[in-house]
Amino acid sequence: MRIRKIPIKLIIEENKYRNKVEDKSLILSIREKGLMEPLIVEGPVLKYKYLLIEGYRRLASLKILGYKTIPCVVKDVSSEESRILKRLTVEFSTKKKTSYELERMMEFLINKGYTKKQIAKEINVSISTIYRYTKTIGKETEIKRKAEAAGVDKSGIDDIINIPDITPELREQLYLWYIDKLFKAYHVRSIKLITKTQYFNSLPTESQHSCIWKAINDTKFEKDKAKRIVFLETIKHFTEEDLNKYIFGYVIDSLKEINEVCENQDFINSLTVEQTKKISRILEEIQLKASNLKETNTPYQNQENDNVIKNIKFLI
Repeated sequence: MRIRKIPIKLIIEENKYRNKVEDKSLILSIREKGLMEPLIVEGPVLKYKYLLIEGYRRLASLKILGYKTIPCVVKDVSSEESRILKRLTVEFSTKKKTSYELERMMEFLINKGYTKKQIAKEINVSISTIYRYTKTIGKETEIKRKAEAAGVDKSGIDDIINIPDITPELREQLYLWYIDKLFKAYHVRSIKLITKTQYFNSLPTESQHSCIWKAINDTKFEKDKAKRIVFLETIKHFTEEDLNKYIFGYVIDSLKEINEVCENQDFINSLTVEQTKKISRILEEIQLKASNLKETNTPYQNQENDNVIKNIKFLI
């Protein structure tokens, strides 16, 4: 293994696959401890210059720190395909590169005649891994560029690309929301379920958007949903002021949602006599239970209960 100190200005970067990102933690580490591992280059080529194979982030950090020469492991010059395969092998072991950069390198190899199976064998990963990174090669290049610049996960863009049977306008809107970080990659599965549901494509644009956002919000299993599950179970056993306040808000929101459905006269008119009676019986039971609470509550609580009862009476 040959190690030489090479002037930094003689090291050539093959940048077309890489998105330059400043690694502040690496800069700090090199400043405090020095360069712990030499770069790997091939050469010499082009009047004693050297092609960088491994160490792109280290080289960028060393330039910022003002280094003039860098210790490098020097290897014989190989083909660009061979260099890309070496870089992919390193990147899959260190996981420093973004999915966008990995896709660009694999696209180069595929265009050079490599099969996905050959790439997987050369860099020692599964064929399913290669398929995951290459499933949208050649599609939405400009959108991917914007998403990469915004720092959002490529898997979300890939999944939006593969949502079937939606209008180009809706797909474009989903790209914009995702790139603006209004939802995450894991929400796309819920969006796909919504868009595949019967009648979705018959809805006006505003209603489609409304359905999508309800799906996104319902996908967020975060503190509020966890609280709802636990509080609804807890209230069967005991009550506390904060518990009651939360459940009250949940009841009001649920009633508002029912109210919204019942305001649709077409829906009401479509109900059979038996369906209407069933809804009325349930709502009357709720009204009776809510009314019985008034005699034992404080004036403030009575006013809040009146709001519940008003909502229920409106529905019956």
